Amino acid sequence: QGLATIAALMGEGDVQAWCARLKSRLERVHALTERFFAPYRSDRKACPTCRTNRGR
Repeated sequence: QGLATIAALMGEGDVQAWCARLKSRLERVHALTERFFAPYRSDRKACPTCRTNRGR
C-alpha cells in the first residue's frame, strides 16, 4: 500500500515496474558505496589506508 502511494505520487501507473526500477537503483547505490561505508566487509584491497589509519 505504501509503495503504491509513493509510485502514484510520482505519476507512475505500474507499481511493479516502479518497484523493480527502485530496487535496481538501490542495488547500484549499494555497489558504489559499500566499500566506503563498510570497508571491513568488502574487498580488503579496496581501501588499504582506511584500515591502517583507523584509530589514529
